[in-house]
Amino acid sequence: MGQQGGEDKNSMGALWGIGLMFAVGVVIWMKFGQHIKLAFIFVRYWELWLINNVTQFMPFFNISETYSSALAFAKQLTPNSITGDDAKQLSILTGRGLTIPYFLILYYLFNKVLRAT
Repeated sequence: MGQQGGEDKNSMGALWGIGLMFAVGVVIWMKFGQHIKLAFIFVRYWELWLINNVTQFMPFFNISETYSSALAFAKQLTPNSITGDDAKQLSILTGRGLTIPYFLILYYLFNKVLRAT
């Protein structure tokens, strides 16, 4: 019996590929880590700013002080001072808050479609 066709003789190729991706990721993080953190803070700050401005006009949510304090916290963050827990909490808070503007846009579009029919 002969060898089966299509078998890869070097099954370590995938492992080397994963190792290479990890090494490239480490090099990118070491070289551009401060810039990545700064971009993360910048994006989260403007997301919180948007959520804070939207929730100030909706008193029935009663969450504007949460986003105001988170916005003040994000404003004082620097790439050297941010921790993993801070990034996680900001991401969770903005993720929950970004559903509000999306909901309002969908509600507006839903009403527009209903009135058109």
